[in-house]
Amino acid sequence: MRLETVQNRSELDINAQEYVISGYEIEKEDLKSIHLVKNEFNSRVFVALLFFLIIGGFIYWAIKNDQKDELIIKLEN
Repeated sequence: MRLETVQNRSELDINAQEYVISGYEIEKEDLKSIHLVKNEFNSRVFVALLFFLIIGGFIYWAIKNDQKDELIIKLEN
């Protein structure tokens, strides 16, 4: 958590508006402070990582599915 200090209400409003433009949301506001939060979760990155994870899992399955460790034990005549 970060804390920024300003001199007056107009400076508080201007700073808050700049943060809102950059992706923050106002969570709580009173006369002397504004609490802003930003969700760092990026759904595009999540989908890309999920896609590569699924593709990677499929490739691993395809490679390992063909590699079987076979053993035959035969009784001598």
